[in-house]
Amino acid sequence: MAVTVEFVNVIVRKPAVEARFRGGLDGFARQDLSNLTEDDHLLRVSFMSTAEAWGFVSELEAGGLRYLDAVADSDLAVVGWDKSLSPPWLTAGIVSGHLACWASDYPPGELAWPEPGFLLCCSWVVYDSLANVFKQCGADIYETAGGAEPDTLIKLRCVRGDAEIMIDVVGEREGDSPVTLLVGVHDPRFRFP
Repeated sequence: MAVTVEFVNVIVRKPAVEARFRGGLDGFARQDLSNLTEDDHLLRVSFMSTAEAWGFVSELEAGGLRYLDAVADSDLAVVGWDKSLSPPWLTAGIVSGHLACWASDYPPGELAWPEPGFLLCCSWVVYDSLANVFKQCGADIYETAGGAEPDTLIKLRCVRGDAEIMIDVVGEREGDSPVTLLVGVHDPRFRFP
């Protein structure tokens, strides 16, 4: 398989994560990266900015992985739209009309896509008007029991017809801190206008 490339991407070899990252693949997954994509050989995390990508590389190095630029011993690669240099274990190219990366020792195969959904960071004032926003597109919002995760304040169930999505509201209820909405669009019948 091949992983899609969007904006600036940190590509990580799975065998390196298993061998050197604290907690292995489970530890990597516990970072709760909303834009993580994987195939059988690679993990891909994309960022909107180069600075964010390099910050993530630093975090991964602190966790035991090695970034050695475009050399064979590197566990990581940073790939963007700019035809960045890649280590020999990584090939970048077009797969099914999309820019993608795959492990060089294997054919690209099908594309692995990130889990559909989106992340929205907003103030509590915006959050408080969420029901009105969803009503405008014909959906209703229901608060469900609080989230199991410690940072999840509220879980919302958004329903339109027989389709639904779940929204985790993350943040602090006190003060002026923003709230983050993690929206997992798992139902193909639910489309935003």
